[in-house]
Amino acid sequence: VILLVLSMLLTAVGCSNTGIVSVSTDAAQNTDLKGPGPESARALAGAYKLTGMTGGSEGEMKIVSTMVSMGAKCYLFLEEDGTGRMNFMEAEMPLRWDDSSIIIRLEADGGENEPIRIPFTGSEGILQISTSEYSMDFGRLTDEELAYYEENGPGSLKGQIGSTAQKLAGGVEESLTDILFFALMSGMSSYEPEPIPEGEPTEGTVSGLVDGMEITILGAEEVYIEDSPCLVFYFDAVNRSDALNAAWLLDIEASQDGSFLEYAWDTEIVPELHHVDYDIAPGRKIRCAYACQYDPECGTVGFRVCSYHDDPAVIYYADPKNLSGAPAEPFAFDSDPSIPGFLEGIAEESEDIRIEKAEFFTDEDGNDAVRFYFTFRNLSENESVPLYYEHGSYAFQDGIALDFIWSDEETEEEQNLGEEAGPGEELLCARSFVLRTGSPIAFTVYEEGDDGTEIFEAVKVFEVPES
Repeated sequence: VILLVLSMLLTAVGCSNTGIVSVSTDAAQNTDLKGPGPESARALAGAYKLTGMTGGSEGEMKIVSTMVSMGAKCYLFLEEDGTGRMNFMEAEMPLRWDDSSIIIRLEADGGENEPIRIPFTGSEGILQISTSEYSMDFGRLTDEELAYYEENGPGSLKGQIGSTAQKLAGGVEESLTDILFFALMSGMSSYEPEPIPEGEPTEGTVSGLVDGMEITILGAEEVYIEDSPCLVFYFDAVNRSDALNAAWLLDIEASQDGSFLEYAWDTEIVPELHHVDYDIAPGRKIRCAYACQYDPECGTVGFRVCSYHDDPAVIYYADPKNLSGAPAEPFAFDSDPSIPGFLEGIAEESEDIRIEKAEFFTDEDGNDAVRFYFTFRNLSENESVPLYYEHGSYAFQDGIALDFIWSDEETEEEQNLGEEAGPGEELLCARSFVLRTGSPIAFTVYEEGDDGTEIFEAVKVFEVPES
């Protein structure tokens, strides 16, 4: 992911290297920066964390937001002498900075060692690294956050030993990161969508089947995101496949007057924007949204949901002068937790998994949350088993997967997810999720098969207390 974030910035500042890049350890040496002036050193030196990122494509933003939701954090440290470092998921790179720029030296496939200058601005504890296409906002760490980093970061004893998150970052998450990065940089970067054909404004709704998802585009309304006029298109997605599916796997775009429009994101204004990220159980439906900046004074806006393959596209045309508005009827979830044909008939206990209990609490961000406990037993007589490598878990509410919680304050049982169980050993483990509604929750533990399919071993339904 750090390569993804950097590649987005480097592309925008005009780096011509298109090969895989790695961070050079001599980045803090032999650059043309003389360091910050005394005033800048006093005002800007310090420790920061990434608080927001805007301007990327929908696919790029989804990958970044997904990794952040999984617990990935990005830190930036600027020293008064003009040196510094950036840390993302325990990977550190050195850098140099002055009053207006950060320089990072990268090694490209061709053996070049080229320093890349990235401009930034800073004021009142906020650093903004900006290019013509991307913007990353960094806010100062609080004293408590800095103390935690110093105790648990890569230079500390705990950091060297590794917490659960670090183990996952070195294993499962690292693999996911590699997959996402190479998919974006090689596959998706070479994918060029066909222009959306011109069309007359749509009356009513339009539907179609795309990669196992039944898509019904309902309408569009105008909102303002970051003081810019944006169109929000609403659509329902029903999973018609026999496995988990999600709308973000589809190609979703909008264009006006022959040009693709820039994606916009603000889940406080439009909560349904986040729904495209949710895994949907077979047969279940969710309402999603897509937002884009547009010109209210120009022509019809085409909105398309299609596949990266050859399936038919679902296209809706919105007239900026006569928008249909947001759907009038509120969306109603299907709260049946059994999910017929998917989780139906699976026992609460298998040979090596026993689901124990649920514990409801309020998370660090004030959200209603739940922590599920389950016991894992290693059936092998002579081999240790890494639980996090072979098993995973979901919590479904209304047939929609809940978001994991990655906390700096893990319980012992949550830390056990990163442990290996010795021969015959039992581990009590836990996994936490953010609640979405008051519907019953189906918690399930699965084993990953040899072909990558998820084999659900145990399922238990829990009621959410009214309080």
